[in-house]
Amino acid sequence: MRILIRSVSFLLVLAATIRAVDVPAVPTIADPQAFAVVVIPDLKAALARIDQAMAASKLPVPPGMLAAQLGGTLGDPSLAGFAGKPILIAVGPGVPIPAWCAIVPVANDAVLKGLANAAGASVEAVPGGFAIGSMVGGIELAKRFAPALPELAKAVPAGTDARVMVAADRVMQTYLPLMLMGLQQAMAMQQQEHVSALDQQKRQQAVSALLRLFASQAGPACIDIASSAQGWRFDAIAAPAPGVLADGIKPIAGTAPDLGLRLGAAEQPPVMACSGRFPPTIYLAFAKLLAEARKDPAIAGMVDEALINVMSAFATSIDGNLAMRQGVPGSPFQQLGVLGVTDAAALRQAMVAGFALVEKGAFADLLAASGLKMRLERAVRKVGTVEVDRLVQEVVPGVMPPAQADMMQAMLKPSEFAIGKDLMVVGAPPAAVDALLAGPSAKPLRLAAAAIPGQWDLRMDHDLALQMKYQFEMMRAQMPMMPAMFSDVKGGVPVRVAVAFGAGRVRVVSEVPAELIAQIAASWAAAMPKHGGGRPQPQPAPAPQTF
Repeated sequence: MRILIRSVSFLLVLAATIRAVDVPAVPTIADPQAFAVVVIPDLKAALARIDQAMAASKLPVPPGMLAAQLGGTLGDPSLAGFAGKPILIAVGPGVPIPAWCAIVPVANDAVLKGLANAAGASVEAVPGGFAIGSMVGGIELAKRFAPALPELAKAVPAGTDARVMVAADRVMQTYLPLMLMGLQQAMAMQQQEHVSALDQQKRQQAVSALLRLFASQAGPACIDIASSAQGWRFDAIAAPAPGVLADGIKPIAGTAPDLGLRLGAAEQPPVMACSGRFPPTIYLAFAKLLAEARKDPAIAGMVDEALINVMSAFATSIDGNLAMRQGVPGSPFQQLGVLGVTDAAALRQAMVAGFALVEKGAFADLLAASGLKMRLERAVRKVGTVEVDRLVQEVVPGVMPPAQADMMQAMLKPSEFAIGKDLMVVGAPPAAVDALLAGPSAKPLRLAAAAIPGQWDLRMDHDLALQMKYQFEMMRAQMPMMPAMFSDVKGGVPVRVAVAFGAGRVRVVSEVPAELIAQIAASWAAAMPKHGGGRPQPQPAPAPQTF
């Protein structure tokens, strides 16, 4: 009987683990004028969970300090009056400063009036407590949300600290002109001596036009934030506006081979690694958007029609399966990846045409203006019958300051690509490319993100501690007097990410382990002076490295 019970339990756990992940519709903001809404179902419970996460992360914040400080500010030191009662924060239209409000479950408005006087805000009683808001539009905004606050709080999953809903489309519609003005001013301030005023103006117009195009695709997004002794979890759902991009985001049917088995694990833990599937229809959607963009004269001269053809050919020549890893000691940006291929000949033609665009044409000119150039070396060798090409990246002399140019060149190492019958290999070093073409690795890629339950389309690990360590080592090799920071981190505890694609929407879950934060915090503290605080102290430079 015990064996039967254990078997049934195992099957139930297994079924829960492999079930398809739900990608529900994005919870939207009912008020048609609001830009963003934050709902905190239970502030006291949320702060207790945050205390657990910070303690596990070994952050120097005593338990209860956040609650005491916030409770003191709100006139309820123990936050007893906040237990089980929701808080809402909303942002609405207003130029140049948006209208804002907060609904808090305080018993009287005395403390809020003091805060309002200091902030130049207003206070008024509303269902669920009192509202504090901007002098213009704030209280009106709160009155519209107050009746719906209980239901908004009930809709938030149990154990969630806060739900954040954003109407990105409304934000873009209201503030895009201000964004464009700021962008143009920033680009004008960065006028490059080797670029004519006319070319600079054309680029500003093209970038502005592209920003308007992609801003038109913005839609709603929602993120649920939860804390625990294990760390932090972010569960986000986003959907572009109805149209080309939304049509390109589609659920992926059926099962697929795990190319992580082919790629294999690195000898050292990578900075980043991923495995899974990415819908090729999304690449097609971007190609369609660029084709639409070329109708604007400002963009037509900057976006070559050949680029659109390359993107379309690439999308129709792959099956969406992929695996990749990036970052090794001494080279945080070195990549090695593999993609599933459906039409090797068409894909090779598309890749060669794509690299030709970065060697000559409008895109190549943009790269050169930023200080970079690329060239493709065809068929540098063969692995069996498969030709291997090499992409060489170089810094254009005289565009960047010498120190920046040296550091950039250290990062820009050659990358190779080769297309076999059913897969494409991209990256470095050459020995790893050859091994990947030869067959599956004896040591398959294992992702920490595999622990996130459910059948996700794509999983990724991102070790922020290792990334900081490798990048600081590389920078110190160029600048020996730079402080020795993050040199003692061990890594191995990455941010875990899982992605699922639905019909016109995408869901992304990210888990930030407390142990990762603890590693980063401990390394930062170790690099600080032992007495009196201050800046990290310089240490002897590491031995020269090969990047």
